[in-house]
Amino acid sequence: MQATAGIKAVAQSATQSVARTVARFPIIAAGLSFLIPGLGQAAAGKPRRGLVVALPVIALLGALVGIWLFARHDILSTLVSQQFLTTFLALDLLILAYRVWVIVDAYLEAGGRLLISRKGREMAAMGMLAVLVTVTAGMHVVVAGVDMQTKNALNCVFNANGPECWDFGIVGSSGSSSSTDPNATVLPDDNSTGAPSTTPTGSGTTGPTASPTPRWQAEFDAVTAHSGPAVDQPALGTLNTGDAVVGVAVSGGSYSYDGTSSTGWIHITSGQLTGAYVARLFFSEMAPVAPGQTATPVPTQGPVVYQLGNLPSFTGTARDWAADGQLNVLLVGIDAGAGEDRSLGLRPDSMILLQVDIATGRAAMYGIPRDLINVPLPPESAKYYACHCYGPGPGQLKTDYLIDYLWNEAANVHPAWYSQYGTGNDNTSKFLRGLGALKGAVSELANLQVDGAVVINLAGFVKLIDALAPNGLSINVPYEVKQQPQYAYSLSDGRRIFNIDIKAGQQVMTGEVALEYARLRHVTGYDSDYYRMERQQLILRAVRDQVNPCGLLPQVYGILGALGGAVWTDLPQSDVATVAALAAKVGTSNTANFSLDPATTGAAYDVLDQTALTKIHGIVAHGLDSVPAGIGGGSGGRGATC
Repeated sequence: MQATAGIKAVAQSATQSVARTVARFPIIAAGLSFLIPGLGQAAAGKPRRGLVVALPVIALLGALVGIWLFARHDILSTLVSQQFLTTFLALDLLILAYRVWVIVDAYLEAGGRLLISRKGREMAAMGMLAVLVTVTAGMHVVVAGVDMQTKNALNCVFNANGPECWDFGIVGSSGSSSSTDPNATVLPDDNSTGAPSTTPTGSGTTGPTASPTPRWQAEFDAVTAHSGPAVDQPALGTLNTGDAVVGVAVSGGSYSYDGTSSTGWIHITSGQLTGAYVARLFFSEMAPVAPGQTATPVPTQGPVVYQLGNLPSFTGTARDWAADGQLNVLLVGIDAGAGEDRSLGLRPDSMILLQVDIATGRAAMYGIPRDLINVPLPPESAKYYACHCYGPGPGQLKTDYLIDYLWNEAANVHPAWYSQYGTGNDNTSKFLRGLGALKGAVSELANLQVDGAVVINLAGFVKLIDALAPNGLSINVPYEVKQQPQYAYSLSDGRRIFNIDIKAGQQVMTGEVALEYARLRHVTGYDSDYYRMERQQLILRAVRDQVNPCGLLPQVYGILGALGGAVWTDLPQSDVATVAALAAKVGTSNTANFSLDPATTGAAYDVLDQTALTKIHGIVAHGLDSVPAGIGGGSGGRGATC
């Protein structure tokens, strides 16, 4: 009993001592309640008032504990809902008012006075009180700013009208070894595959039209089209057996083939390769039709590549994406910019199909060449084409039917053939129709339902990478990526540069350099889209491995700002929590990588047929078979942990 009484006496004495100190310096009470609401009132000798003041905080902490215990799986989906963010903004302002009152009340209860005084102690106390209130307000203003930035980012990323917030460029330098040249416009752009012909396509033709300009048909595969009539001029594209061009015969530089020399060239005057030159030796002239004569009819149906009845009716969008046990997302890098069709985002630069098993987190990435020809379409659109695919009919150029051009085909050239994805003629309708057509085609290609798309604007990608990895992405570059000198490369801000050279070995890349590494087409010794697809997957894996969720907190404001200008998706916002939880299971050790290139599919020059399509279906059907289950994000992946 004596010991207990002694302890009580000591505690009472300490409490009285603290109260006397606080009474002499009321700002101490204000500071204590700044840290813990109610603590200052208790220190001023009024513990009951302190308890009452602290009740809102106690209730809030209790609510948070209850949410964590009983509803933690719904936290993320709630945090990213617009309704919660709006409510939280109002709550933040209410908490600000509460905290300011608590601080001032503690100051007053400790004997402080709110008046302007010439006494040094009182002036200092009022100054420190103003600082506490200002710091408190600043903290809540920052929280409100993050809340509003999150609302804006989510509005942009999940905008039903498409990517209205995209950032079409930045001011900056490439960061890699490169040089600029004011005369770059005379050379072909490394990133461009040219614009497709806008000549309407159909299920066939009625024969060549009368024209004073001859038509020519390629008799060989892989015939190079040059920017001038000489073999040392920059390459602009290739043509294969059966491809037809319109152009005039001219003389130029000498070349030889199989013991025969020639100076004859064809100057192409229409179509995708307008202005290019091809060697006359590799073409035969098609019979012209004189004005006023009727052409001999040609069958309206060309070679059928796929049987219409064998094409599933994939819609391109899944209402319940988890129904088949997988999340299948098309990742599309868009070469968007100001002017022409680029402002609509109609130029896919890269395409990767991401397949994730929901139960295990096993994943596979399939790189899709943008030069694929004869890509199967859903039957609603396939019926309009001779081949039942996005491919050429009789007398049409194969190179006008790359999958890269399908978006524009659906948006602008033949919108009625893709009316299942919308019928409007405004920019939003065109964008969504083109994207729907692309997802439908990839669904047919892979023989699975593409559940949605994540579209990345490559100019905004630079800012996003710099925000996610301010110290750069560390990439182990397997081979030197050196730009061929006859090609220019367009930076994210539109400037064109030459001589990009990214050395082999461990490299730390800024966002701009990472974009160069992912996009550069014409690389010495590695000149194909297939190497480019491998590099793009390497970038994605580096982001997955190196970005630490907890380390992002200091950059959260910049990340949110960059996110809305770089990313758009048609996945439902309500599924964010489920998708995020699934992403936490996916890491580098449980992700397989495939490239649907000719070496994999057996399709010569990316021209698909039923045999190649069947092989692709088999690859995708068994793509996850040898992949281990995800464990906390897999090796190297951080998941949702720090």
